[in-house]
Amino acid sequence: MRAPFAAALLLIASAAGALPFPDPGDGEGRSGLSSAAESPTSPDSTSDESAAPAPAPAVQVKPIDTPASAAEESSREDEMFGAAPPDSETALPEPSPSSSDGRNAPPAPRDADTERLKPVDVGSMDSALAAANDRLAVGARLFVQGQLSQYESSPPQGMSELQAPSLLDVYLDGRRGDRVRAYARGRLSFDPMTPSGGTLGATGQTTGPLQTQLDQLWVNFDLQRRVFVTLGKMRVKWGSGRFWNPTDFLNKQRLDPLAILDQRLGTGLVKLHVPVESLGWNFYALADVQDATRPDEIGGALRGEFVFGPGEATLSAAARRNNPLRLGADLSLGVWLVDLHAELAVQHGLKTPFYRGTLDPANGMLPEAFTRELEWIPQATVGGEVSLQYSDQDSIFLGAEYFFNDAGYDGSSLYTWLLAGTAAGPVDARSGAATALPPPGLFVPLYLGRHYAAAYASLPNPGDWNNTSFMLAALANLSDGTGLVRFTYSVLVLTYMNVTAFANVHWGGNGEFHFAPVVPAGLGAGTVPEIPAPAYEIGAALTVSM
Repeated sequence: MRAPFAAALLLIASAAGALPFPDPGDGEGRSGLSSAAESPTSPDSTSDESAAPAPAPAVQVKPIDTPASAAEESSREDEMFGAAPPDSETALPEPSPSSSDGRNAPPAPRDADTERLKPVDVGSMDSALAAANDRLAVGARLFVQGQLSQYESSPPQGMSELQAPSLLDVYLDGRRGDRVRAYARGRLSFDPMTPSGGTLGATGQTTGPLQTQLDQLWVNFDLQRRVFVTLGKMRVKWGSGRFWNPTDFLNKQRLDPLAILDQRLGTGLVKLHVPVESLGWNFYALADVQDATRPDEIGGALRGEFVFGPGEATLSAAARRNNPLRLGADLSLGVWLVDLHAELAVQHGLKTPFYRGTLDPANGMLPEAFTRELEWIPQATVGGEVSLQYSDQDSIFLGAEYFFNDAGYDGSSLYTWLLAGTAAGPVDARSGAATALPPPGLFVPLYLGRHYAAAYASLPNPGDWNNTSFMLAALANLSDGTGLVRFTYSVLVLTYMNVTAFANVHWGGNGEFHFAPVVPAGLGAGTVPEIPAPAYEIGAALTVSM
């Protein structure tokens, strides 16, 4: 049997033990352990691949836990994966007019012998070929990983699990001039240890060893070089938090902070971007068309980014039919040696049910559903990072983050009920009548509890180990008293290949990070798998960008 969903997410997070893969719109640069020691100086991590050719400047951040690669590879990847497009497209060489007034002059007399002896201009030929090739860039990233997951000894005795997920991302990046750009990126996933028609995790999602997915497919152009339009499926990430992003309104899936590689797929959007370059401000208006089948199902969002002195602030809002109204604010600020960041989100009109009470179906006791639709429900993240220099060229980065989640629960007593979903109905032992389970999607790892905390220490490129990074991090659900400690070692070898080794250790009682569902009598058979709590995971991964 597979791990419960909370453990499964963390195991999958561990499986993503590879260094960040830059590409347009990944939004990977400033969240989670992949960049935990970067300076959180920008509150918005949209990584707007479809932004203006010369977008409003953003405060730069310091990459710290990605081993340095060759300069030429970095330049190549910047172009491939979404660096700001050039001011103008390189054009094929054209003949200069022969007359000084710009009108075409009669061709000069040609001598056959002179033409035969004239040397070939190799530079011009290379420039012409390069200009033609620059119209379409093709690239890929290969990620190969192996992981052993060990569970508590009973029951069953010494249960363990092997996984070997592999990913191949392939992209096409086409540009016509500096005003039109098209981008497509697909993904091929393969795990030889996943049987066809098997299941992954306690959610019971049917999987197979081979899957294909479309990550991004969009076109970008401008209107009079003032408004920049992007249409299609794209990546957009909002929020400055390393581990929690309550203002990331547009992504349907929450960020996995342990995943050094953010594997979330893009979202269908229509995006308008208006930069104010003189102030360093940016304004966005978005139509969320993902899964919309009628015009009244299209959602909308607004966002403004404002630079002031040593920091940045953002304001955002999102609304959609049958979804709550969400308002958010985001702040990043540098104070002396400390980089501070904070997010605040509130939502109103949340239709998702909440539960209270006791889960004991054998005695006719089931949790009671109640609504908070008329309430304003807040979520807030606050954190900071300090850089301590211990030599002329080396520093260690220390950071911490706290998350308050008013939509969470004070303990783990109802986790099994939230996980049950709609797979089967529990039977009341007294009446024998089936009772509907809660709707799916209520068991959301890292958003189950009311109070969370995280801390990390990152040591990039210590001493002469210029291609090596070390990371130690801890996550804790303060509401149920469980947590996880993670150690990551990364090194760049053979110029282009990142090698990462990692280990996770789970601790605490029966809670989110150390969860073994306790299925009471009377709950439908097979509703929740009865498996032991995770003990630890170890693994290694290779990442090659091409």
